[in-house]
Amino acid sequence: MVNVESIKKKIQKLNILIILVSILTIFLLQIILNRIEFSKIGHYLYPDFWEETHYLFMITSTLINICVPLFFIYFLTRYFYKKEILNNIIHMNNIIQGLKDKDLNKKIEKTNIKEFNDIISEIEEIQDFLRSNIKEQLTIQNNFKRKLEVFEHDLKTPLTVLQGHTELLRKINESKLPDEIIREKISKESEIISNSLYRVNDQIKIHINNINMLPENTDLINIKDIVEILNKNYNNEYILKSKVMNINMDDEFLSSKYFINSQILYHVIDNLINNALKYSDKIVYVKLQYIPTNSLKFSVINDGKLFSSEEINSAKEWGVKSKESNGSGIGLYFASEVLKQFDSDVFINNEDGKAVVSFVINTEVIKT
Repeated sequence: MVNVESIKKKIQKLNILIILVSILTIFLLQIILNRIEFSKIGHYLYPDFWEETHYLFMITSTLINICVPLFFIYFLTRYFYKKEILNNIIHMNNIIQGLKDKDLNKKIEKTNIKEFNDIISEIEEIQDFLRSNIKEQLTIQNNFKRKLEVFEHDLKTPLTVLQGHTELLRKINESKLPDEIIREKISKESEIISNSLYRVNDQIKIHINNINMLPENTDLINIKDIVEILNKNYNNEYILKSKVMNINMDDEFLSSKYFINSQILYHVIDNLINNALKYSDKIVYVKLQYIPTNSLKFSVINDGKLFSSEEINSAKEWGVKSKESNGSGIGLYFASEVLKQFDSDVFINNEDGKAVVSFVINTEVIKT
């Protein structure tokens, strides 16, 4: 384990080391010098040994006292700088370069100096912040992209209905029916077109005013009215083509006191019916069953291709669609996400040789 200390403490140790090594070295050199001075060499240099001043040895002794500490100060401080300071500065530069290169997942090694570790801790906090910030930005971008796709998907159904009824309006206008019947049919189709345009406008406002991917709308709609809307929107030849849609509702819902959130109609029911119409051969069954807990079981059954085991397991995932589909692959995913807001979900299975998609949701009972 690395022994971590402050720079101040390390410098104190360095100073003590310099002093001790210098004193020891000076002591040894002075002993050696003294021995040389009193040896034959000293007597040779100074014949009148006891009377002459030994200038050479005095100067040498002074130089030892001055130069030895300077020598150790120079070399030991250079060694200290290289080992303790320079290497850590290089390490810090590498860490900062990693931040510049956006290498935010690299583990940062600590040093043996407290002050550098304090800086590294600050850098780690910056690293965590940048990681979190980048993740948040990616999430926002992802959600924004998904929101646009959901927005596009939301508009498909009312625009398809609008297109079908506009075509029907043109055909009525060109028909040879009596004027009174033509006026009656035009009035009816105009109302449907107006409602579709209102829905388009409503969905646009919901998405613009809500930054979340899932629109939030507290408007309630009566279950009985839902059946009327479905009949108006879908039961015409330009929507159904050669197919038939059979809507069956339990009598309990005729009391007009059961309500659900309108987003379930726009994001779930419409989506399930559109999918069923795409894949059915001849007929689509829509069932609205009353459950005694004041709940609605909504089922869409079609006589077309059955669900594969893979589709049953993954159809509610984002972007998952069958090979035959030319859609976006987000319809069932978004329907599931909307229902989760109401503690429900989409259920996909095969029953009696038919493909069935259903959900169960609590209704709000409002006595009128």
